[in-house]
Amino acid sequence: ESSVENRNLTIIGNSYDYQLDNNRYEGKLTGAISANHNLQATYIRNSTAEFDRASINTTFSIDEATLVDRTLPNDLFVANYNGVLTPELFVEAQYSQKQFGFRGTGGTSQTITDSPFLALGLSGGIPSFSHYNAPYFSSFDPENRDNRQYSAALSYFLSTGSVGRHDVKVGFENYTSSRTGGNSQSATGYVFRADPVTAGGQPVRDANGRMMPNFVPGVSRIENWISLQGAEINLRTLSLYLNDRWALNEHWTFNLGVRYEGHDTDATQAEVQSISSSAIVPRLGATFDVKGDGRWILQATYAHYAGKASETQFADNTNVGTPNFLQLTYSPTAPAGQGIGFAPGFDLNNYTVTGGNFPTSNVFLAEDLNTPVTKEWTLQAGTRLGERGEFKAIYSQRSTDSFLEDFITIPNGRTVVTRDGRNFGTFDNVVIQNTDIPFREYRSLQFVLNHRPFERFSLFGHYTLQLRNHGNFEGEAANQPGNYSIIMDRPEFYNEARHYPGGRLPNFQRHKLRMFTNLDLPMGRLGTATLGALYRYDSGQAFSFFASNVAITAAQLARNPGYARPPTSQTLFFGERGAGEYESAHLFDLALNYEIPLVKSWRPWFKAELRNVFNKQPLIGYNTTVTADASSPRDELGLATGYTRGSAFGTATADWDANFPHVPRPREFRFSLGFRF
Repeated sequence: ESSVENRNLTIIGNSYDYQLDNNRYEGKLTGAISANHNLQATYIRNSTAEFDRASINTTFSIDEATLVDRTLPNDLFVANYNGVLTPELFVEAQYSQKQFGFRGTGGTSQTITDSPFLALGLSGGIPSFSHYNAPYFSSFDPENRDNRQYSAALSYFLSTGSVGRHDVKVGFENYTSSRTGGNSQSATGYVFRADPVTAGGQPVRDANGRMMPNFVPGVSRIENWISLQGAEINLRTLSLYLNDRWALNEHWTFNLGVRYEGHDTDATQAEVQSISSSAIVPRLGATFDVKGDGRWILQATYAHYAGKASETQFADNTNVGTPNFLQLTYSPTAPAGQGIGFAPGFDLNNYTVTGGNFPTSNVFLAEDLNTPVTKEWTLQAGTRLGERGEFKAIYSQRSTDSFLEDFITIPNGRTVVTRDGRNFGTFDNVVIQNTDIPFREYRSLQFVLNHRPFERFSLFGHYTLQLRNHGNFEGEAANQPGNYSIIMDRPEFYNEARHYPGGRLPNFQRHKLRMFTNLDLPMGRLGTATLGALYRYDSGQAFSFFASNVAITAAQLARNPGYARPPTSQTLFFGERGAGEYESAHLFDLALNYEIPLVKSWRPWFKAELRNVFNKQPLIGYNTTVTADASSPRDELGLATGYTRGSAFGTATADWDANFPHVPRPREFRFSLGFRF
């Protein structure tokens, strides 16, 4: 399968053709050992090649020079066995193995002027992390992300006259996730942080067509990433579980379950400490059939969910996916200048080390490290609507405890880092440990409708009302799983209100509604046509007012109790988290399906879709760049309390196909043909 899609670069709007080639091969074998014992094996090869792809993502790329051609090898093998041992006892087992990799993902030039640049977001019109000049990542550092799984379970059915029926299941799963690669951030080992020169809100290009970085003394930076290519870590998870679905009588059914999860790691680097953690979590539920006839059902559940043991976090003290890192700042006494040809901007002697991270030297994982735990309970009531429908209302509440955070504090000490005879200097130690200071809370009401008032007409609906989706910690971001927050990173420099305020999280959305209908039109020997209509309503999602790369003030530096590398910049919030809100969207889609019987079970079919019928283009996202207003009053940390909106604030700067689109997909007509047999 091959497809070509016209895309636009963020900010400058230049179009390019993104091509995706996907080759999928699948084979399946099914056999029976005997009448009650079956085997099945499946092999899938699903390799992908991408041409002219943004090396980070379409949201950040503002330059054709960042586009790459890459391939993604992807193979999966699964073998499954199931058998009946007795009329009451069943067994199942499975083995699977997946191999997935990244090839040609980044740059291929090791000339320092061919390093990628990320904007600092200080120019007003170019958001921070806008990417230009060269591809991110390195094609010299291929990565593999593989996994292997063994699992087995026994199911036993017990029926008694006095205590009802029991469906008991006991099983285990052994899952190993393997990651190989150093996660090189660029082919040169350097990533520059400097805004491009702009005119009228657009980047300026030099005579060779290259965007021109603006080197500002005391502000511009270099990130020096020193990766260990070929580093490998294996993260093993052993799960044991026991569950009993107990039907006591015609009114009461219970679910009684418990699950154990244990994690441990090993890495190729001898100096890396091994990590182990474990959790025991319940799965409890009760269902009450009010009249015993299935018309009115009440249900309650309570459960804990142990979070995934992320390679990103459990490998933080290795060089697997976590390169050694030096942050260097352009000296205040260095000359200002612009362009790729400005030699002082690329001279490392004009930079001083202001930060760093060496996973095997100054990063430590607490011995009692555990994965975060989410606690959830729900209440549910449902009823049948005649013989052709049902309506259900659900209340959900959940919260997360024991987040994983990086602690950089005076009691954790400092380390002098030496590598291959080179002294990189003294760095503050980083300790990864669990904490309840970050928080996330969620509460919602959901209403589900499924009704067929007439034989040929069906109506479906789903509505979610978010009552609360708040926190002071957002966690994962695009291409950045397992992120940490600023909480407990040199805490003397920060306070909650300005650096990690609570409030609405980015995925807070008060209202979300989906209503769709189907109308069947049988036409005898001419086949059957089905007409469908979908209405989508999404209220605006939340965003925060914050400025990136704000300089540390003298008042903050005066609070330094003796850190080896005090911070040089910060992200500064204005007001509570999620204070802003994007526009709502009302969208309609139409569909037509038609199939006609030919011979026996052969039926050709045709499907046509018209999406976003009225071509609505509300701003479901937009540029939110703001900068600190130096003329506004200062708080006790010497930080500006006011902000200035960037020149592009409130405008759509990311296309509909971006990771975070600013407008819905425009009106689109799709059709497909096929055979059913």
